[in-house]
Amino acid sequence: MFSLEPNIASGALALLLGSFLGLIFARLNRSSTAGEGRKGFFALSLLDGSVLRLTGIPVVISLFPFMMILFTFGPSFWNVVVLTAIFASLVPASLVYQSARKASNENTDSPTSRPTLKTIVKLAPVSFSLAVLVSLFIEFPLSFLGFGIQPPDWSLGLMLAQGRTYIVTAWWISLFPLAGLALAIGAFLAIALPIRRVQKQTLATVQAAPPTMDYAGFWVRLASNVIDSLILFLSIVVMVLFINAAMSIFPALGFLLVFIGFGLYLCYIFVFIGGYKDSIGHRLLRIKVVRTNGEPIGLGRSLLRAFFELMFSWGILLLPFNRRKRALYDMLAGTVVVKLASRQTLTSAAEPDQAPPCPQCREPVQPGSQFCMACGAQLAS
Repeated sequence: MFSLEPNIASGALALLLGSFLGLIFARLNRSSTAGEGRKGFFALSLLDGSVLRLTGIPVVISLFPFMMILFTFGPSFWNVVVLTAIFASLVPASLVYQSARKASNENTDSPTSRPTLKTIVKLAPVSFSLAVLVSLFIEFPLSFLGFGIQPPDWSLGLMLAQGRTYIVTAWWISLFPLAGLALAIGAFLAIALPIRRVQKQTLATVQAAPPTMDYAGFWVRLASNVIDSLILFLSIVVMVLFINAAMSIFPALGFLLVFIGFGLYLCYIFVFIGGYKDSIGHRLLRIKVVRTNGEPIGLGRSLLRAFFELMFSWGILLLPFNRRKRALYDMLAGTVVVKLASRQTLTSAAEPDQAPPCPQCREPVQPGSQFCMACGAQLAS
């Protein structure tokens, strides 16, 4: 019981923080729903994801930053509790926010319903249980590596770290924390999988069927990445030459070019390669990054996708093994990459009662499409 003390404290803090964030996001959803033609915030679309995805995101991306923070400020009990609670609060916030969306979908007279205190209290046991387990999944590897809980406090990760010294002479010392971790994973799946099934059923009754999309394959994606990498490499070479020339003439101008070049480099990665705007590789090979329902992605999702792509570039190897040809960073960011149809195919498929043509390229578009399949331009809703 005492080995779970930091996880219980983190779960309680995450419950309070997550419930508060859920209320804030529900209010933002009311504003975006009331605003005619206004796009939703990225945080709102992120909280629409399943509990499993919201758990995978903090567990995957938090370990290295946590190591840096705890190495700087020291691996004390409350530092670990606060840091894990911040990430674990995504799960309670998601449950509160999705309960508000479900209530607004069921109550057509008031489509901007928001959760009440009674709803939050009903969700508290499930939210607290999931938050405790998520904090355990984050804290366990940190303590095992020496960046988490330290003696005289105890945790399962610390117990396993100290028991590995006696793995040959007293192997059962390491068995108990591993068994505790296995039970925690089983408990999490027992709670999260039914919630995921309910979320899928709710989305199936609310959302329309996604459009048929032609997903870009491995070699097209790889060629696009090679083109963008070559463009970045050549741009860096040209920028370095300009900076060296400017440094010898006017050093202040050279430093200014360094900041400008670094800013352009980050902009191309997070905005264009991320998918918010089409990169040169995407345009040449006629592919586009969209959400799983076919809608264009926002800037926030593009930043997240680019961040995951930098960390998990090898994730493109997963393309041949899933139906929608998604890389690991596509799965984490909730995106897919589709092929843009050729102009000849669109012209031959045009019908007399089709929607108005694209205002930019004047090619026919499919009814209900969010963007033009010929030029990739976003269409007015």
